[in-house]
Amino acid sequence: MTDRLAKGRGKFEEIYGPGSSEGLLDWQDGLGKDLARLGIEFNFGDIYSRPGLTLAEREMATLAALTMLGGVDAQLRGHTRGGLNAGLTPTQILETVIHTVQYAGFPRALNAIKVVTETMKELGVDIPDALGPGTAGPDSYGPSTPGPGALGPSTPGPDPYDSSTPGANSPCPDSYGPSRPVPGTGGMAV
Repeated sequence: MTDRLAKGRGKFEEIYGPGSSEGLLDWQDGLGKDLARLGIEFNFGDIYSRPGLTLAEREMATLAALTMLGGVDAQLRGHTRGGLNAGLTPTQILETVIHTVQYAGFPRALNAIKVVTETMKELGVDIPDALGPGTAGPDSYGPSTPGPGALGPSTPGPDPYDSSTPGANSPCPDSYGPSRPVPGTGGMAV
């Protein structure tokens, strides 16, 4: 066994439990075992073993990436279990998927959240209550909790497109200010 494989198996089993790396290898036949071994060596021996992020943070990033890819239900199920084992809460996992909707789009995020929710239910994990209007739950905008606008009309904020608005000329594209060239990009504007 190579050092990379041993290191990868150790990290894989830290996330998924004792014997799980052998299960992944046994799941494949013939040359498929080589691909599974390469995955354990590279993904878990090289990448997951790097310093700088906790296992929980790595699982959160992986769940977001898998949601973006779409069509990877088996991996979403596995990394949902891995995220829980690494210490993520059900809310953190579900909010990670919800956060991706702005980048992945609704179809991928909805499909992913369905897989993640079903996996949690299979594991006996309580699913957090919905927070939005018209949903049941202690944190919802139900009759006892005023939702946005329930306290009267709101005062409009500053116009984000008005150049006299503070922050309108910020280089941050999230400021919604006027476009301006980004230094070092050959004049590309944000």
